[in-house]
Parts: sequence; structure tokens; C-alpha cells
Amino acid sequence: MKISVRTSAALVFLTLTILLVMAASPQDEPKPRQIVIVAKEMAFFFENRTEQDSVNPTIIVRAGERITLILRNEDPGMRHDLVIADLGLRTRVTSYGETATLTFRVPGDPGAYAYLCSLHPAMMTGELVVE
Repeated sequence: MKISVRTSAALVFLTLTILLVMAASPQDEPKPRQIVIVAKEMAFFFENRTEQDSVNPTIIVRAGERITLILRNEDPGMRHDLVIADLGLRTRVTSYGETATLTFRVPGDPGAYAYLCSLHPAMMTGELVVE
């Protein structure tokens, strides 16, 4: 089968156009990793905690990754938030049964950052560690 010069030129043009559009389109970045932190009994816990889970656990993240921290308030009659002051991050204050989220890119350099409930900082404080 013989293809005309005009058809060949049209196919080349179409292929180049598709490649240019694909190159100009933003690449789909993976969804942020979700980490659920539960405020309960005047402390922070990981969701689905087990007996060996510690109170106000260390949150370990990778440098440069995108994460979504979800704060879920399961502390009847208490209001809580989650603040990482050194990163300029703060959820809204939540009441019992509410959730609040923070989605952000983890800093590129390893280090440790305190997180806390600004309403109860003496009891509700932990560390976010960037590896």
C-alpha cells in the first residue's frame, strides 16, 4: 500500500502536535499520602491505634513528598487543632466529630518539627520527622 506525500505530512503533523500537547501538559503528580491523627483523651494518636502505639506519636515523612494530615477530633466536649509552627501550618479548630486537613509538600531537608494542639500544648505535642 502506497501512502501519498500529503497523507504522510498530515500524519507527521498530527504526531508532532500530539507530542507537543503531551509535553506541555502538567504531569499527574501522585496523590498525597494521607496520615490520620486522632485527637482523643487530650492526646494525639494514629488512626486505628494498637496497644503499642504511643501517645503523641512521631510522624515520619520523606523529604519532598506531599502529604495530607487529617486531624479527626474524637474528644467529646473538647476543641483541638494541629499546628506545625516551624512550617507555617495550622488546621482550623475542630469540635467533637469534626475533621480538618493540611496538605503540603514536606521540606527537602531532613529535620524534626514540633506539632501541637495550640489549645492544649502542655499535653498534646509531638514531632514530625523528615527523613
